[in-house]
Amino acid sequence: MVEGLMSHHCSQVAAAKDHTVVLTEEGYVYTFGLNSFHQLGLAPPPASAHVPKQVFSKTLRGRTVIGVAAGRFHTVLWTREAVYTMGLNGGQLGKSQQ
Repeated sequence: MVEGLMSHHCSQVAAAKDHTVVLTEEGYVYTFGLNSFHQLGLAPPPASAHVPKQVFSKTLRGRTVIGVAAGRFHTVLWTREAVYTMGLNGGQLGKSQQ
């Protein structure tokens, strides 16, 4: 049992090799685990999070996350309007590699 999530009803969980992403029924996203590639989406980015931390982002403000996915080096969140990615961008995140 993940004690940091006991007060929430979780609707989705995505687990990768080194991190986990949880979506609650209220649309909140929590991440925990290693953060070697900033895949937890936390700011400022810690090296790791041993307990679940809520993901906050200006770009998500006012939007409801409806899905989560986790890969070895990245995390994907989506709403009805858009897809959001975070982590190591080896081309799989859909962002330019400047």
